[in-house]
Amino acid sequence: MRLKFILAPSLLALVCAFAQAAPLYTLRTIAPLGFPNGLVLTGINNQGLVLGNEWREDVQAATGFVDRGGSRTWLDTLMLASCVNDGGAIGGTAGDIITAGYVVDSKGAVMLPPMQQQGSVSVSALNGHGHAVGSADAVYHPGTDGPYGQGTFDSHAYVYRDGSMTDLGTLSGHAYSSAAAINAGGLVAGVSRERAGDGVRRAFLHDGAGMVDLGTLGGAESWASGINDSGTVVGVSTMADGGVHAFLYAGGAMVDLNPDGGNSEAFDINNAGQVVGKGKGGGFIYANGVMTDLDALIAPGEWHIASAVGVNDRGQIVGQACNGYGECVGALLSPVPEPATWGMLLGGLALLGGAARRRRKAAAL
Repeated sequence: MRLKFILAPSLLALVCAFAQAAPLYTLRTIAPLGFPNGLVLTGINNQGLVLGNEWREDVQAATGFVDRGGSRTWLDTLMLASCVNDGGAIGGTAGDIITAGYVVDSKGAVMLPPMQQQGSVSVSALNGHGHAVGSADAVYHPGTDGPYGQGTFDSHAYVYRDGSMTDLGTLSGHAYSSAAAINAGGLVAGVSRERAGDGVRRAFLHDGAGMVDLGTLGGAESWASGINDSGTVVGVSTMADGGVHAFLYAGGAMVDLNPDGGNSEAFDINNAGQVVGKGKGGGFIYANGVMTDLDALIAPGEWHIASAVGVNDRGQIVGQACNGYGECVGALLSPVPEPATWGMLLGGLALLGGAARRRRKAAAL
């Protein structure tokens, strides 16, 4: 009996050590139903609804889908499903040469109004209020440079709310911009560029009053890809040596997430400050100042986490997993054990400790 009393504190210390370590994840793969390697995941909401796109051989087109616990539903309105909010609304794009942006919810699909006649619209992100951001053709240049001699457009970042589009403009001296993310407070992050498809790119943050250049980590360019409700922005910056590194921008300063490593890209950040992306070793998670390859946090097996593109507030991660044969599938990583499990385990050990003390007291009587 005494041996049990001695071991209990040691077990408790061991459990605490595991609880404070980096979380482990279970991996669920989401395989394409048709064309090999024809599936990519694009996002996940806090309810665990997974969003993706797949090339469908039956219709010879790409189609968006949602995955609910392994059950797939096609989003026939969308060729590219890009984002999903906690209310289940989905943003995406349809069309080819001229694209249309949509927000799809339980009431149906709403097409966002173009800012120029015959202009394209794409949707990149939604917040919980259903406000959408992306890029839309905003400035028309008459001429014969377009694919059909009809002229060209400069696309600008926008915010869509309450049925109307607001042009967010560009950074000074630039002609093109695109919004990548929007938070609950309406802060927008994205990229502004000198010219569409050409020229220097710079990450921006738009606070409703204007567009702010976030700077770089030493190179000439940067671009933003995610933002959380605290206004922390993540993205990519070029370096003075020509490399590219993931960054985190907060409090007016840009921080290199991988100062000692190779090239890396940050794609998303949740409200706990966890950042996911792609580094030299594949998909990574950055938390508490440490970048960790996700391969080190899943059970060994045939799958390598090639990239991580989204993370929700429960810590679930979506991305891509590939095997040694070059086959790639969607990947959903879920933390295990959940925090509640650790609490139950610690509580159980406390009860065992209490029972042991009672037995000792009874034995002393």
